[in-house]
Amino acid sequence: MSYWMVLGFASLNFLGNFLGTFLGDKLKSSDKVNALALHWAAGMILSVVSVQIMPKILAGKSNWPLVFSLLFGGMAAIGVHKALEVYQQRKKEKQNGDQQSSYRVFSAVIADLFSDGITIGASSSVSSDFAILVVVGLIIGDFPEGFVNMSIFKEQGLSKKKRYLMALSLILPVTIGALGTYWIAKDASQTVKYSFLAFTVGLYLRAAVEDMIKKGHSKGGESVWQQAFFIFGFVAYLIPVALLSKS
Repeated sequence: MSYWMVLGFASLNFLGNFLGTFLGDKLKSSDKVNALALHWAAGMILSVVSVQIMPKILAGKSNWPLVFSLLFGGMAAIGVHKALEVYQQRKKEKQNGDQQSSYRVFSAVIADLFSDGITIGASSSVSSDFAILVVVGLIIGDFPEGFVNMSIFKEQGLSKKKRYLMALSLILPVTIGALGTYWIAKDASQTVKYSFLAFTVGLYLRAAVEDMIKKGHSKGGESVWQQAFFIFGFVAYLIPVALLSKS
């Protein structure tokens, strides 16, 4: 696989997020709609992890390095989240509450897109067929995330120019993560490639449960529809997997 193909995968992932942000800018949303979108995205991410990534990881011969990589990924996600909280707390007195909250959300989105980039790079180092199946899930999951994030930025009164500049800048973390990881892993051993994938699983577990679902509940309360959309998101990934696996 060439670097251009990896760049193409990263660009498609960014496009999925950007289309979501564009739709979020054009349409009027609500806390209940955002909560449903976040539950869909959480279900999609967990589906990609359990249906596609974890079976590939468990097929590896060196299980212990993969276990520690997954654990390290989860701890890294917790550490980044805590660091953002501390940073935002220090800036609280210098910025108004809305601006502080918007930059915190944006920082979390950057971390999420960078995680997607690592996943794309690692998946591409394994095989193109595997990478395609992973990227499809990431794109479908990033679309509702982009929608919700743009809705939040609108609520916080950010100008349209600033909102779109922030959205367009997200091409950088996913591209850097994808190309950097692919460069490291493409000629490495199977253990190294799968360790990168295990690391991202740890990142996604925290993102899906603690960020998306928790944020969804804080915005729209808890409802049966949220639970249903979580299941819908999980099942929706099985459709492209079934179609692409047969081709």
